[in-house]
Amino acid sequence: MDQQSGLTLQDRFISPKAVAHQLGLSMATVYRLLEEGEIPCIRAGRSYRIPARLYEEWLSKRQQAKDDGGL
Repeated sequence: MDQQSGLTLQDRFISPKAVAHQLGLSMATVYRLLEEGEIPCIRAGRSYRIPARLYEEWLSKRQQAKDDGGL
């Protein structure tokens, strides 16, 4: 387990392409959000790995903020 992120080897990952499709965003926008740290990710060389659990938590927080009028 990674002490800093809480990730384990059993965690699954989502591709940036899947995120773009799910959110209805362009790949360029998804990569910008990844680079800015807006979407949680791990950098592996030149690739981005998006831990599914952290992504789902991020979506929940984003939806909650939207419901509360924050976005």
